[in-house]
Amino acid sequence: MRDPVNNQPSQSTYDVFRYLAADKYDLYLAVMRVFMQAKQRFALHLKPGEVVAQMADAVEQTSQGPDRLEVEQALQQLSEWGNLHQQSDSSEVRTVEDFKRSRFLYQLSAEGEAAERALALYRESIARSGELQTTALEDIEAGLNELALLIMESNRRLDDAKLHSAFQSLFSRFETLATRAQDFIGGVQRAIDLQERDIQAFLAYKERLIEYLERFLQQLVVRIPAIRELLLTFEDVRVDEAFTMLAHRELRDALERGTEARERLTTAWRERWDGLRAWFLDGEQPSQADLLRMCARGAIPELLAVVSGIHEQRARRSDRTADYRELARWFADCGNEGELHQLWRSAFCLCPTRHLTIDAASLERLEDEAVPAGTSWLDAPPMLIAPHLRATGRAKMAGRQAAVTDYSKEKEVLQAQLARQTAQMEAARGLIVTGQRTRLSDFATLDQDAFGLFLDCLGA
Repeated sequence: MRDPVNNQPSQSTYDVFRYLAADKYDLYLAVMRVFMQAKQRFALHLKPGEVVAQMADAVEQTSQGPDRLEVEQALQQLSEWGNLHQQSDSSEVRTVEDFKRSRFLYQLSAEGEAAERALALYRESIARSGELQTTALEDIEAGLNELALLIMESNRRLDDAKLHSAFQSLFSRFETLATRAQDFIGGVQRAIDLQERDIQAFLAYKERLIEYLERFLQQLVVRIPAIRELLLTFEDVRVDEAFTMLAHRELRDALERGTEARERLTTAWRERWDGLRAWFLDGEQPSQADLLRMCARGAIPELLAVVSGIHEQRARRSDRTADYRELARWFADCGNEGELHQLWRSAFCLCPTRHLTIDAASLERLEDEAVPAGTSWLDAPPMLIAPHLRATGRAKMAGRQAAVTDYSKEKEVLQAQLARQTAQMEAARGLIVTGQRTRLSDFATLDQDAFGLFLDCLGA
């Protein structure tokens, strides 16, 4: 049912999905499964008793069968939601009491069938694993070869039946390839993002995945150029003629055969063909095949980086919390207070400052009045540190300043070497860079500098 104002599905159209959130979801699901199976057997109507019998056959022998009253209530509710159509059943009326009792036949509605097919597609998409199908590339190449024989020969009349079969097979294989590739790349990225949840499973998955990606990339590099070459051989005029014939063929079985319907079908065929070309051929943007190759190639180093990070974490499981816990265990194992103080000084580098450079007067005083290492800083005499050491962190050595080294001879040698190299480079440029087109056979024997410049120019 559609809203007559904006030609959009009305709110009641989506009531066919309401049973998914109902309390008796399992019962509604079982009832709808019975009607879908009946649809496949071309059964138009079902009675409540037939629904109960088929549901009882579907459940295990050890489980309790469905209750008829609950099934009838479920059928009534599904009819209100639009999943089923009900109509009065007078086929078994024998008495007046039978006539007064409500009896109904139930049939699957168009909305209910569409909802069930949508749910089946949803379950299939969730359970379907992504694949990089190398066989699909082979089939697409073979399908294009077949179409080239059917379309591009100018002296051959187009056969709409063969064209329809060839195009359907080609597009079906292509759509499967594109859809499975998208699912696969998404699954790989999710596996990389969620690798911390199950590291062992990820490491086992990594080996198979890298081998799988490398095998697909090899086939992709081989098949893509051949497919692109085939696509470029097709002429737009002949292809449009083929799509027009396919649209006429499909309209033979259609109820509406107007011009609008024919143009709509022709446009649909053309859009699928344009999608196929855009997937393999480069335009303003890289083709989807190139993007797939880049994603597949990029997944390999990303996987290796994740594995390297996992191994690094296993080899170096150390952090500040673990260090403090280990240090606490060391403190607990100390036998006396002296060992505790020694461990404290070793762990946190709280040692006496006797190692600092001091002046001669302080050294003489320390020689006269020895201060034990265990003396508290509050009780020990102050340390007199030179101002230069306090300001710069470096001790100023007493005595005459060191003489300035004379590097004039070394500079002369470097300048002569630089002048010689410059002259050699200018000579090489005069020989090679002439400003005109030069053949390789015109060059004579080149010295080392000229040959190096020649290789640089050739590379550029």
